[in-house]
Amino acid sequence: NKTLDKALEAQPKAKQATLTIRLDDDMAKTFKGIVERERYTQALVIREFIKRYIKKNGQGDLFK
Repeated sequence: NKTLDKALEAQPKAKQATLTIRLDDDMAKTFKGIVERERYTQALVIREFIKRYIKKNGQGDLFK
């Protein structure tokens, strides 16, 4: 996925926060397997999801 490839190159330099989520064990294992197969990290995929969600829902100016 080209979007995720670009995200790997442009890691954030700003102040960071930690987000903790709980998942069903099967879902967590499946997600981990998929991202590893695609050679990404779980954190990267979640960050990209959040970024797209924010852009879609009216705060896209955060990522100019």
